[in-house]
Amino acid sequence: AMENTKAFNSKWWAEHQPATKVVKEALAFHEQGNMLQKEREMWVKALEILIEALGDDHPTVAIILIRIGCTLAAQGHLTKAMEKYQRALEIQQEKLAKNDLATADTYARIGCVFLQQEDFEKSEEMYRKALATAEKAQASDQPFLSRIYSNLAVCLRERGKVAEAVKILRRALGTKLKHYGDDHPTVAKDYNDIGVLLMEQDRLQEAEIMFTKALGIVEDTSEPFNVALASSILTNQALLHIR
Repeated sequence: AMENTKAFNSKWWAEHQPATKVVKEALAFHEQGNMLQKEREMWVKALEILIEALGDDHPTVAIILIRIGCTLAAQGHLTKAMEKYQRALEIQQEKLAKNDLATADTYARIGCVFLQQEDFEKSEEMYRKALATAEKAQASDQPFLSRIYSNLAVCLRERGKVAEAVKILRRALGTKLKHYGDDHPTVAKDYNDIGVLLMEQDRLQEAEIMFTKALGIVEDTSEPFNVALASSILTNQALLHIR
């Protein structure tokens, strides 16, 4: 069934060149990275074409709504982005399987908007729904979920659930270690973040171990991200030693 769907989609795009052209233009603007307004204009045009051709509740329409929402969120238009994400979610809940990873991704995007709005309770709810959907799809250790774990940990920390935040961050760390290895900068960031939470719990020896592991990954590199992270780790170690 999946192969037939892919074939149908491929054939449809081949036969609908106006839609294909607009989507390619939108993706080209996306690749440039600083053309959000132009990119969104192309996605809106694509949306109009697809709704006319497929109806307003087709899963492909949901994909375009998410793309529009991403550009809105990147420009700080969070309420408008939320509207696009929620409409996409409605379509996905109606048309896709309950364990579809596209739905998990949309839950996470809604969670991210709530996080930016500092509504940590609703953000936590959305991230948990994203993870539950991924677990149903037997995809709970996929690398893209590590960001969801990390953001969920932020929500938990803000809500005073520090011990649970540590557990969630350890899951993020485990996922990254499995897929990226033990010398990746984002692994170092997780070590550092776990160390901060452990320090908040007065688990100082454990925190020191985390900071040492983090620093060992990034201290000998000159990449800007690594330099900034190394500075953060050193600051945290200094705070640890004066406690």
